[in-house]
Amino acid sequence: MVSRLFKNPNLANNIANAITLTRIILTPVFSLCILYSDKHPFLHWWAVATMAVIVLTDCFDGAVAKRWGSPNTLGTFLDPLADKICIDVSFVVISIKYHFPIWVTIIVISRDLFVLGSWCFFLLVLGQSYRVVPHFLGKLMVAAQMVTILMVLLKLPEPAVCWAWRVTIFFSIASLLVYSVNLTKHRKKIE
Repeated sequence: MVSRLFKNPNLANNIANAITLTRIILTPVFSLCILYSDKHPFLHWWAVATMAVIVLTDCFDGAVAKRWGSPNTLGTFLDPLADKICIDVSFVVISIKYHFPIWVTIIVISRDLFVLGSWCFFLLVLGQSYRVVPHFLGKLMVAAQMVTILMVLLKLPEPAVCWAWRVTIFFSIASLLVYSVNLTKHRKKIE
């Protein structure tokens, strides 16, 4: 039944992109739930549930696109952009609300700003397309970031959360180094 529904790759890509957009739309919902959870404690659990849905949609949109879709320029750009929006906003909110180390948030956001800046440089300044090809370290980084956010939300013991953000920092820096090397190779191809 599902296979017949997704026989059209465009339909599968549209569904995958809609799932990705859902992640972007849920980000302010998550943020508002966290920010108003002091006045309304039940909102904390809505925030946890919203983040769980965000994590699931991150897994599900890629699975739909790979299984039934075909390579899609919008999807390959929109998915990492949705990750960056969701994760960066979430780190800012947990830094404000739960006194999460701000310097960890700065590293996460700085890495993402560098990546977004390089996308804009290739697209706007050079007029070249730069295809976003996820590296496994980037995927591990996103997973570590989402696990860290969930651990903070679930108020797990501080030593566990410390290990989680250390892993997040490691993968953020490692993936940035890999991204920088790949970016240099791409730039040399253009020249």
